[in-house]
Amino acid sequence: MGARNKKIKDGAWPGLRGSLSWLAGKLRLGILSLGLQGAIVVTLVIAALIGIRLARGQAARLPQFCVHPAQLRAQAPPWCAAQLEQVQFPRECYSIFDPQLTRDVAEAYLASPWVKAVRRVEKRFPNHLDVELDLREPAAFVRLPDASYAIDRDGVLLPLDYERWDHDQRPLPLIFGVKTEPPEPGCRWSDPGTLAALSVLQAMASEPTLLRQVHFVDVSNLDGVIDPQRSEVLLFTRRRVRVAWGRPPNTTAFGEPTVPCKLARLRRHLSRPLALSDGTSSIDLRFPDEDEALARHD
Repeated sequence: MGARNKKIKDGAWPGLRGSLSWLAGKLRLGILSLGLQGAIVVTLVIAALIGIRLARGQAARLPQFCVHPAQLRAQAPPWCAAQLEQVQFPRECYSIFDPQLTRDVAEAYLASPWVKAVRRVEKRFPNHLDVELDLREPAAFVRLPDASYAIDRDGVLLPLDYERWDHDQRPLPLIFGVKTEPPEPGCRWSDPGTLAALSVLQAMASEPTLLRQVHFVDVSNLDGVIDPQRSEVLLFTRRRVRVAWGRPPNTTAFGEPTVPCKLARLRRHLSRPLALSDGTSSIDLRFPDEDEALARHD
């Protein structure tokens, strides 16, 4: 019995220790193997990324992936198409892969007075761009002693010559009585007379037939600066009808018929034939006509 214990004590059962040593060795080998495999995978991934980047860099320099923004032809009406074709871009050529491409194109178009907003700039492989713009449209001309200046419905000055506009196909009213100089193209003309005239024209936008007949808008007496008893805004139609509109719709003053009432009266009056004697007539929209006065009195 003592001899047996001595064998155990002296390590006569080497199987357990050997097994542990064998297992530890295998674990070390496994860890080393996994580490080696992981290193190989990481190396392959890095190599693949570098390869993709190099390949993309090579592809970016290929002419078939080159975009020339100056060759873009955004859909635009004839009065501003030529000027949009002259928009200046930061670079002559971009790669379709360039992340700065769409931003540069959008900012270049936004610098044009004709562009109100850039709706989208999308890449289309291999070398095309789809551009959609929200463009400003002339709404009237402001007449000053030196020239006539085009503005849109918001009062933004547009780079359009009066002589180059097709007045027969798209007649626009002339605004008289503006007392300030025009701003830079693309900036809002904040003159009170300009804004008052535009508020009248915008109020008539729901009546295109009436709006097309307006030839002049005179705001010389705005705020009654010439004569408080006279209409602040006068309209003259292409058939030489003088219309005393009254106060502009953008005022907060009271005491006149509503815009719908004024438009209804103007529609009825302009539908009547003019007197053949002189071809002129007038209407004052500041006061109700006789039929309206009788209806209110009753």
